[in-house]
Amino acid sequence: MVALLPLLAFAIFSALSTLHSYRASSETRLRDTARALAAAVDAQLGTYVAALQVLATSRRLDGDLDAQGFAARSRGVGELFDGWVVLLGPPPDHRVLSLSNQPDQTSLPTELPPENRQAVASLLTEVFEHGRPGISDLFEGAVIQRSILTAMVPVIRDGMPRRALALSFEPAALRLLLMRQGLPPGTFAAIADSQLRILAHSFDPEGRRVGVRAPEWVSTAIAGKQHGLVVGPGWSGQDNVYAVERLRLVPGWTVTVAEPLAVQQALAWAALRWLLAGGAALGLGLTVVVWASRREAVQDARAEAEALRIGRAEVERLHGGLPAIIFLRELTPDGKKPLLYRAGDFETVTGWPAATFADVESSQPWGDLSKDDYDAFFERVVREGTGSVEFRFANLMAHGVI
Repeated sequence: MVALLPLLAFAIFSALSTLHSYRASSETRLRDTARALAAAVDAQLGTYVAALQVLATSRRLDGDLDAQGFAARSRGVGELFDGWVVLLGPPPDHRVLSLSNQPDQTSLPTELPPENRQAVASLLTEVFEHGRPGISDLFEGAVIQRSILTAMVPVIRDGMPRRALALSFEPAALRLLLMRQGLPPGTFAAIADSQLRILAHSFDPEGRRVGVRAPEWVSTAIAGKQHGLVVGPGWSGQDNVYAVERLRLVPGWTVTVAEPLAVQQALAWAALRWLLAGGAALGLGLTVVVWASRREAVQDARAEAEALRIGRAEVERLHGGLPAIIFLRELTPDGKKPLLYRAGDFETVTGWPAATFADVESSQPWGDLSKDDYDAFFERVVREGTGSVEFRFANLMAHGVI
């Protein structure tokens, strides 16, 4: 089991790494989704601006204005984007010169309604003073009494912005864009203007949250950020992980993709459980292998011991049938000669029963039974590798062996 400790340590390290990497992966996925969605919103708003810029090159805007003819020309553009096109005169009055969704162009307002002018004041400044297109924040339309957005481009003549073309549309177009994204379960997206008012929310198909201002902590958390991750509470009360991305075309707007922190944690733990299950299965398999290997090793050792026992018994049986006596002794440095093994047919060789010699080694040294010098015999064997000695077994009785 000690051998499994490194595996356990590795499993714990892998589990912690998996939690960290899965969370990082979830956050990366949120960021990538926010970037992709911001690009999609930029592209949609860009089509509004591009359509207006093309319309601004119309010859009908040269010289004396044919308001009726231009209204008919611009009506198709407005309907294409579920909005309407307005041609505005120069400051300070910004008179309404053409309105695509009004058949009679003779009864147009003499100037842009003050409420609308105030709402798009910064946009009018951008168009007429800097000659750049732009898109407004959310505001209440003075005529239709609904929340709208406006894209506006300058009508350049002789190098100067002489008029402005505006396409007004409702935020529903952005809401439809969010609904088409097919976000994962639990994940939601929102688009907010520069004042952090909701323009579209993927959990709000009816548009009831349009115009609702985001909580104060949101503006504090994303202040000065072009993109990033924020953790904070949502309308449901649970904490969410928000990926925030600013738009390129309208830098003040933000696209947010969020996922409940609990969902992210649940997904991470689910992945960890699968990892632990796999590790447990691997550990169990290794345990079984180790147990089986040890059991097999024990069985092999027992089999080898039994084979040695049987082999030794067979050798002793064969030695016992020989007309000889076999001794195996060890020569120690101190001159002793302990007996390791003794076998053979004692009775045939000596004429005495084998039992007679059972205690000879302990009660009487064999050297005392020899005719020749017993110690010299062993020294000769060690020196020359062979030797002989004569034993006088007739002296057994005299020596008190029997």
